[in-house]
Amino acid sequence: MFKLTPFRLGIVVLVVLAAIFVDSYSLIYRYLVVHQPLGTTLTSNPSVAGRPLYLHKGLDLQGGTELVIAVCKGPNDPPGAGCRQGPPAGKSVTDAQQASLPILQQRVNSLGVSEALVQAQGSDQILVQLPGVDLATAVKTVGTTAKLHFALPVQGSPNPSDPTFIGDQQNLYDPTQFNNPLFYPSGYHWKIDNNIDASDVTQAQVGTSQTNGELAVDITFNGHGADEWSKITTAAYSVYSSQGQVPAAQIAIFLDNSVITAPYVTGGGQSNMTEITGNFTSDSATTL
Repeated sequence: MFKLTPFRLGIVVLVVLAAIFVDSYSLIYRYLVVHQPLGTTLTSNPSVAGRPLYLHKGLDLQGGTELVIAVCKGPNDPPGAGCRQGPPAGKSVTDAQQASLPILQQRVNSLGVSEALVQAQGSDQILVQLPGVDLATAVKTVGTTAKLHFALPVQGSPNPSDPTFIGDQQNLYDPTQFNNPLFYPSGYHWKIDNNIDASDVTQAQVGTSQTNGELAVDITFNGHGADEWSKITTAAYSVYSSQGQVPAAQIAIFLDNSVITAPYVTGGGQSNMTEITGNFTSDSATTL
C-alpha cells in the first residue's frame, strides 16, 4: 500500500509549486518587468537571471494537428492511401521516406510554426506535428505532391506587388530567397517554363561530377523533355558563350515555391541526359 510520507508530500508540493511558477511567470513578467498589458505580444521572452524561462506545451495542451504520412509502396499500397505507384526503380521505400523528409520540412518551415516536428517513423512513415495549425491547413501544406518547375531569368527584381513578376513566376516564390544571389541574381526574377515539368523527368540521381569531383545531380528526360531542355540550354548557353557567367545564362529549378538551385549553363543543345552542379550539399542534392 502506498504511504504518503512527509518526504513524498514535500516532493509533490515542490513539483506543484514549480509548475504554477513556470506557467504563471509570463504574467508576472508581463506586468512587473516589461509592463505590457494582456492582449499584447511580448517584445521579449520571460527570463530569470538572464536565462530564458520556457514551458513546452504538447499538442494536447496548445492544440494543433498530428499527421502520419505513409510512403507509397505500390499501387493502392497502403490500401486507401490513393497510391498509384511505388518508389522509382532501384529505390526502396526507406529511400523514398528519407528523400521526402527535407521536402516536408521545407513546407512546414513556410508556415512559420514554432516547435513543428517532421521525423521518420519506422521505415515507411513520416510523423508531422504542427502546433496551433488546424487540420485543413496541415493537409493542404503537406498532403500534396511536390511539384518541380524549370525557369529562365528575366530582367526585373522580384516584387510580389508587380503583376509581371507574379505572372512570370505564376505566384510561386519564397520571399526569404529574394536577397540571396544564389537563388535570385541581382536585378532578375524567373519565368516559369510550362513546356517542361517533373513528368518529363524519367530518372534523377545523386552522383559525382566528372569534371571537378563535386556532388552533382544527373537527370534523364523523356523525348519531349529532352527536346525542351535542349531549347532551354541552347538559349542560355548562347548568352554564356558570348557574355560569360551572367544571370541570363542561368536556369532555375523550383520545388514547390522555392528555388532549390540556379545553375549556369556551360554547354548547350544537351541531350536527354544532363548533369547539374552547383555547390550542392548531400541534403540539397538529395532534395533535388
